[in-house]
Amino acid sequence: MTDKMQGKFDKYWGECSLLISIPIILDLRNKMILIDFSFRVIYSEEEAPKQIYIMHDSLYELYKEYMDKYAVTNVGTSMEND
Repeated sequence: MTDKMQGKFDKYWGECSLLISIPIILDLRNKMILIDFSFRVIYSEEEAPKQIYIMHDSLYELYKEYMDKYAVTNVGTSMEND
């Protein structure tokens, strides 16, 4: 029974950890410190660095997507104001 519960927990946490982690990182009080600590407690010694890398890479991709979308808008607005 515990193996079944652990499997469900791992599946749930694996799917939602990204959604939970991004606001934690953006909170100025926590940043990546809480993610590093939490992932090392939750995941195994081998899995934690992989999950931290996935989190870091996903956040970078989200930022890149934001910049691609809004950088053009801001440049156009800035040129209109000049």
